[in-house]
Amino acid sequence: MLAISRTPQFRQFQRAAGNATFHINTIVIGLELVARGGERPVELNINWKRPLNPRQTTEQTKQFVLLAVIAHVLDSFDVLLRDYADLPWFSLDTTLRDVLRKSKTPLGGKELSVRDRVGALLSRLGTEEPDSLALFAVTVAWRNTLVHIGRAKPTLPDGVEEQLKAGASRLSSRYAAIDVQKMLVNFRTGNRPTLKEATTMVAVCQNLARVIDAAVIRDGAGTPEQISRIVSQELARSFGQEQSRWKAVWGRNAAAQTRAVLNHLTICGLTDTEDDPISAVLTPETVYNIALSVRSELELSNRASR
Repeated sequence: MLAISRTPQFRQFQRAAGNATFHINTIVIGLELVARGGERPVELNINWKRPLNPRQTTEQTKQFVLLAVIAHVLDSFDVLLRDYADLPWFSLDTTLRDVLRKSKTPLGGKELSVRDRVGALLSRLGTEEPDSLALFAVTVAWRNTLVHIGRAKPTLPDGVEEQLKAGASRLSSRYAAIDVQKMLVNFRTGNRPTLKEATTMVAVCQNLARVIDAAVIRDGAGTPEQISRIVSQELARSFGQEQSRWKAVWGRNAAAQTRAVLNHLTICGLTDTEDDPISAVLTPETVYNIALSVRSELELSNRASR
């Protein structure tokens, strides 16, 4: 069966930020080897000398890396929100589209944070993730405090701390016994996040993005009519612009035509799935019939325009 399990926008986010925790752990292991007396391999042609105080230096480097990764993941999330605004089959009103693109600010001129925009999207989708959204707010505020040193104070939006305390046990169970109270103290005192806190914040961003993506798919491709329309529009958009692409597809037998069409539709996220599908499902035969219909409509349109 064919279904949309991930939007192209979410796949792009995963490529940018999906392996962030693995990269953090790899760097931390390398730093620990340096702290324990490791030397630069002779064949590695970079300007580096073993620090006089390896433990102190590697700890500073680790803090730098953690902040850089958190900032990168949040920037990737910002891009994800902007990309959803351009997803053709996701229905949005003009106001929310502008919010996701960050092209307008509310009355009063206060700029919307990425957390505000995530909250607006979750509300539109009818999805409640209070614990994750609260921890996401901490991630945003902590990044801002450390990046904009002296300009941003360690403060949280109203209700965030209360939500974190209420959800502390749930978050602890989900994220390897993370201590929310200690995290809040660490944040308020202006310290940098620990390794555990940083990897938890990264995981929250990844999981929240996954929840949003599934909700977007259910909203825009949850019925057979919706997903059929997506397939039809994608084929018309792509092949309608380039007649040579149609000729390359239809100059084959039916089985090869079907494979070519399905291969193209991976662009919009339609893939073969054996798991519980998020979107409505289509059979390869149905997709092939849709392609035949689109082809006929394009041929009629081309003849009419001559």
